[in-house]
Amino acid sequence: MTDDRSETTGHGPLVSRRTALRTTAAVGFAATVGVTPAAAQSSSGDVEWDFSTGGTVNSSPTIVDSFVYVGSDDGSVYSLNASNAYGRWKFGTDGPVRSSPLVVDGIVFVGSNDNNLYAIDAESGEEEWSFETGGSIVSSPVVVDKTAFVGSRDGKVYAIDAESGRQSWTYETGGQVDGSPVVVNGTVFIGSYDNMLYALDAESGEEVWTFETGGEIQTSPTVANEMVYVSSEDANVYAVDIESGEEQWSEGLYRNGGLTAPTVAEGAYSRDTLFVADTVRVHGLNAAVGGSRWSTRFDGSDPVAPTVMNDHVFAGDDNTVALDAENGEKLWETSDGITSAPTGADDTVFLGSDDTVYSLISGTGGSSEDSRVTLGTLGHHDGWQYADQTLEIDTSPPEPEQEETTESDDGNETDTDGNETADQSDDEETESAETGSNAPGFGISTTVAALSGASYVLKRRFGADTDNQ
Repeated sequence: MTDDRSETTGHGPLVSRRTALRTTAAVGFAATVGVTPAAAQSSSGDVEWDFSTGGTVNSSPTIVDSFVYVGSDDGSVYSLNASNAYGRWKFGTDGPVRSSPLVVDGIVFVGSNDNNLYAIDAESGEEEWSFETGGSIVSSPVVVDKTAFVGSRDGKVYAIDAESGRQSWTYETGGQVDGSPVVVNGTVFIGSYDNMLYALDAESGEEVWTFETGGEIQTSPTVANEMVYVSSEDANVYAVDIESGEEQWSEGLYRNGGLTAPTVAEGAYSRDTLFVADTVRVHGLNAAVGGSRWSTRFDGSDPVAPTVMNDHVFAGDDNTVALDAENGEKLWETSDGITSAPTGADDTVFLGSDDTVYSLISGTGGSSEDSRVTLGTLGHHDGWQYADQTLEIDTSPPEPEQEETTESDDGNETDTDGNETADQSDDEETESAETGSNAPGFGISTTVAALSGASYVLKRRFGADTDNQ
């Protein structure tokens, strides 16, 4: 079957991903999918360009090497020129893409509601490998030390070799995992709908500690000041000691449910400020000891996680708002809503608004500098913390496991259980031929099938039914 997951369009027909040359990355598809360049503007909040996809954009944009990578509910991942939205390629999956892409050494890692984590060549849009879990992936992956970490709605956290796509380990929680992992100092921090925040050893997957909140943890934690910060559906933000897992403080907000992922950045104070939104307000909290510094009301009931660029905080729902990081004063707002957590790069804010990706002038002269972006949790830019990794993709099949054999007294080889493996009788050889137990490739097939927890897919399999959530 033809594999058409990645395509570029210009003046010609769609090009199959299996046969497309890498030079097709330069062919744009702006005219096909819909892009509206804006006139040159210089005012804060003005639109530089907008790009229409075929579905709602919940995925937070990632900006690397002057290209924007973003997912859409139309089932595609897009690569766009950051200066003019000219389309380089789009990669199709079998479900909405609400996971935020992460880019390392020319490879785009992103999850889909078709249950797969994909590794995609950032230049050509070709699939390098895919890894299938038991549930939808809305969690955004993070790659640290050549390992990709991601959560799944099957309730598990996965560690996957970023070069080969093979599973390293898996850890099962008591609920679905929508939030993204954060990896700091060899530990993976991630929350679950079972109300628990988990600290797992990044190398082995072993549990280091757990912390229980009073509600589901639906969003991503963040790390700063030797503390892990996490939002819970009990309307509290918790600060937990990174080493012991003990609570340092908690702060109750106005409304139950709907809390965004928190992020931490410098404010105009001697200590850092934690920024988070509930269903009606954006909050600035004292990151060291808790307590409110300010809160600002906005319109809407489904907020996005804030980002901080210099002294500006960008957040919102029905409107996109820019706030003063020191006091929460509203600096400017747009009439367009915001559906994905924004990411700032080079004085520009990139965000999703319904089915459209927007590039807005930020007026800050900088890029996102908060912990959410610098740790690569929900969208990032070139300056994120683990940007300097080197990957060498290797999708060769795993070697079959070989049984150890020893020589028996009668000269025949035996396996570790003492069964003879050589000089079989003619009857035994005939029986083996009939049952197919020694058929070519049997050992390899068994080894691949035995990989625990999920399926390793060298090249994407087609025809399987999926439940798009």
